[in-house]
Amino acid sequence: MPETPNHSYNIPEEGATDWHQPLNENFRQYDTDIEIRDEEANRSNYEPVDGAKFLATDTGVVSIGDGENWLPALALARYRAPAQSNTPGIAFGYQNSLNGEGATISGGGENRAAGGATVAGGSFNGADGRSSAIGGGSRNEAGGFGDVVCGGANNTTDGGSPQQGASSIQEIENGFATVPGGKSNTASGRFSFAAGRQADASEDGSFVWGDGTRRTVQATQANQMVFQAGGGVTIFSASDASAGVRLSAGSGSWSSLSAASAKSNVQPVDPQGVLDGVESLDVSTWEYDAEADATHMGPMAGEFHDAFGLGADTDRIANVDADGVALAAIQGLAERVEEKENRIEEQDERIEKQDERIEELATENEALRERLAALERQVDSTDAAGGGERSTAD
Repeated sequence: MPETPNHSYNIPEEGATDWHQPLNENFRQYDTDIEIRDEEANRSNYEPVDGAKFLATDTGVVSIGDGENWLPALALARYRAPAQSNTPGIAFGYQNSLNGEGATISGGGENRAAGGATVAGGSFNGADGRSSAIGGGSRNEAGGFGDVVCGGANNTTDGGSPQQGASSIQEIENGFATVPGGKSNTASGRFSFAAGRQADASEDGSFVWGDGTRRTVQATQANQMVFQAGGGVTIFSASDASAGVRLSAGSGSWSSLSAASAKSNVQPVDPQGVLDGVESLDVSTWEYDAEADATHMGPMAGEFHDAFGLGADTDRIANVDADGVALAAIQGLAERVEEKENRIEEQDERIEKQDERIEELATENEALRERLAALERQVDSTDAAGGGERSTAD
């Protein structure tokens, strides 16, 4: 078998009987390329060259020095033996602590994990809920059963603890809350989700997203979705972003994509026909079966579809279709009003002409009456001068 060079490491003097133990003289040869590993209390037993590394296997602290002067270097911390407990677990990193069966801390510093929980890294994180997990970050807390905090800072989940005596996972009333990241988020409701900044999902089944401001946004009832988006919201319904809706910043209503460039098969409509269709619709007030204390007004989707043939199905009315029908009906109504106004204007013109003719006839009648009166006065004067009645010629 060929000999393997040992680079003159750990070569005992001739005649030595304790050759199998490391010798201080040999550690001077190790320089900084080989790390010393022992319990912290034994650190003074070694006298390596300046710059050597010493890993305390019981505390996880890595120190650099020469044996007499050791300086802790926490950034180099890599390992810590499992904390004493009744059940096994494993922890790496600096001053991390385990408490319970199956707990794991993969790294970082001053993290803690309870039974079945996992902390992947970061600092000052605590996964106290059974089967909970924290991916990293700083000062995050996963306090409920099955809760998850992926990262970020100052995020908290506390979705509740398992009921005692539950016989199966389906019967366990548990947390399963999630904070994927961000800062100062709270997901304390069961099956809740909080992300962004200062999002509070304290209600069961709630989903809360907070934007980058410092204003807290929270769910007010169970199974509620709340978004805080001071810059507006855009939802695309096509993968190429060619269709969708937008809620502009500060707005209270959605706007739909309606550019001509996004449309095809454009056909004109008959406003009068649309108005006739609207007139035939039964418009009623009604309430949704699943909605409490809210009355609405409008037609039924099936009748609307039969009247106009619009929409993707017969159970729903798209806002754009309802708006389009209303606008076309308004145009049809405007046409009817204009037609009536034209007829009224023509009638007014005829009446005006008739009034003028009547006024002319009245003037003519007045002149005739004056002429008749003058003739009567002349006849009376003639009769008075003749001294008797006029003779009647045969």
